[in-house]
Amino acid sequence: MSPKWTLACALLLHPGICLRLNRSPPKGPHSSWTGRPDKAEVAKLSPSTLEKLSNHNYIFIGDSNEREALFKTFGALGDSWQFDTIGGDLAEDAITGSPKGMGQHLLVVKAPKFNITGIYFFFAGAMTVSPRPAWNVESLDEHPTRKEWLWKHKNGKLVSYEDMVTTYWPKAAKQHLTEDHPTILLTQASLWDAEMSRDFVFKYDKSAMGKEKDQVRFREFNRRASSSSQEFQSWRWTDHVQKHIEMTRDSMEKSGVHLDQVIWRTNPDCVDLGRGENTEWDLAILEEQAVAIRNLADSKEGIGPGVTLMDWRKGNQNQDMCNKDPHYVQHHYSPQGIANFWNLFAAKMN
Repeated sequence: MSPKWTLACALLLHPGICLRLNRSPPKGPHSSWTGRPDKAEVAKLSPSTLEKLSNHNYIFIGDSNEREALFKTFGALGDSWQFDTIGGDLAEDAITGSPKGMGQHLLVVKAPKFNITGIYFFFAGAMTVSPRPAWNVESLDEHPTRKEWLWKHKNGKLVSYEDMVTTYWPKAAKQHLTEDHPTILLTQASLWDAEMSRDFVFKYDKSAMGKEKDQVRFREFNRRASSSSQEFQSWRWTDHVQKHIEMTRDSMEKSGVHLDQVIWRTNPDCVDLGRGENTEWDLAILEEQAVAIRNLADSKEGIGPGVTLMDWRKGNQNQDMCNKDPHYVQHHYSPQGIANFWNLFAAKMN
């Protein structure tokens, strides 16, 4: 790997992620890097937890915290690869990820000592599931920076959630997972829904008041921002969650990837998300999400057939779990936090 690419990796992600680029990737699509995490970032698990987790496949569909949990645990116990294509370099329907979006690329980790294979797929939130509200499209697909992080077809068109869940996630899972191992899917949608809505609601600040065409929009957004709970209820968020789980399960099964268990997790209660102004909106939405999914889990309907709730948020007041590094994103979790994640995950396994 060239020095320029290594530097770009370090700037886009974190220096600890771009280490020892000397391993051969498994057969298949192009691998953008290989490596192991920094020793200081490794989450160390107890022998009993490792024993429970062994001899499994894991599919994690979520945000960068799912990626970090896999990489900073099993990447340290085996090998890791991050792919910037799905479908093969020469396949007509292959899709690619931009170098700017390396954190959203396909991650595969293998820990042969424990017979573990993990795969991470980036999921930009439940509100990307149709029908999408206009605010989600504007804050994600039309955002000058974020749109460069997303997967693209060869013609440059962004890959929709529906294409990812019905075609590309199952294709990659079928290719990389270990046959004859039970497969557990963990998925979640929290921060990306919160942040996309916050960016849209607070997009027009007081500077916009001098522009006549923005005054009406500004007043409307101010009104909506005054009640995160009312705004959240209007999304019908749990409907999107249930549709996401159903589509993912159906698509995987059709591709020959049997899911032995499906787990949904809540977001932990980290009080400093490290995202600048208006983070109180994010915190409020995260709490609304947790309450909504708990209520759904307790209802006769449930989250979905056989879906287990991993309520990481409930009763979690240990802020040592949260990343305090001022030079890194604080919505990621410390090694203690990742270890806590795996302990709770193992406890929820059938």
